[in-house]
Amino acid sequence: SEVKEQCAQLLNDIRKADAATMKKSFSLKEGIFEELVTSAVSSITDPGTALVTGVQMLNDMLSPGYMPGRLYIWLGISGSFKSLMLLMSCYWIKKYNKIETTKTPTVLYITTENSIDESIIRLFNMSTTCGDIRQYLPEEVAGMMRDSGGLTLDDGDTDIVMQYYNNFEISTGDIYNIVDDLEDNNREVIAVVVDYIKRIRSISPTIDERIRLANVSNELKDLSVNLKIPVITAQQINRAGNMALDNASETGKEDLARFLGRGNIAQCWDIIENSDWCGILNIEVEKSSNIKYLTVKEIKKRYKSMTNITYFNQPFVDVDSIQMV
Repeated sequence: SEVKEQCAQLLNDIRKADAATMKKSFSLKEGIFEELVTSAVSSITDPGTALVTGVQMLNDMLSPGYMPGRLYIWLGISGSFKSLMLLMSCYWIKKYNKIETTKTPTVLYITTENSIDESIIRLFNMSTTCGDIRQYLPEEVAGMMRDSGGLTLDDGDTDIVMQYYNNFEISTGDIYNIVDDLEDNNREVIAVVVDYIKRIRSISPTIDERIRLANVSNELKDLSVNLKIPVITAQQINRAGNMALDNASETGKEDLARFLGRGNIAQCWDIIENSDWCGILNIEVEKSSNIKYLTVKEIKKRYKSMTNITYFNQPFVDVDSIQMV
């Protein structure tokens, strides 16, 4: 274990040195100026750089989707769709984006929360039907996920690679190694999704939980910049946020996520500071119609927005479904 820690720290130092030598400095000097301005404008205007979701309002809010070099953090109480949003983001990236590359475009989904079996069941329900997977034979499930779910891997299709690790089994530095291994097998990792930030280690060991979370979020941000891909993860809101939702619900109020804000992030303010975009999730059933909604409230955006909307409610297909309209 000690050797592994030393090797991980050494690899981190090497990455920092490599990143330092690769960083470009802006200048008005002829040649440098034109090159960097052209590169900046091209990265913003190229429609292929944004990985869109299956919800138009969310795409507008993200402006215009998950972008390379940015860290996205979803917040919510326990059972508020955080893990499902992370897995669904993988599915959306695969389903709604066509990636031009000579390699196999790949979304890396690292889960320390739900097992591979649990994630497959969720992927079945979000891509095909809300019905009980036990009603079908294994070959029927696979066929449905391929045919109606669109989980194919023909030439040019995006793959979803799902890997499970125990709590604190991997660090942010290990993610680099996983990406390197995938790219050695003719894959191009286009996004990294981590479920979730509290259950992975920092490259820099510490016993202080707050400092560890600050380090992990900072290192995930660096990973997104160094690999030029979006990194998407999640974190729980604090006890005060849970109590605010409970109190509002008990008094018959609706649109409960409006009662939450930046002050409700659990344990570490630096998580918000290090993120490029941060949003709160909550599931609510409208009493008058019995329609289930996913509420999304934006609380942080570091970049220019395409819309003034910072709050919306997206209906589910039905009360028992995890598929959204």
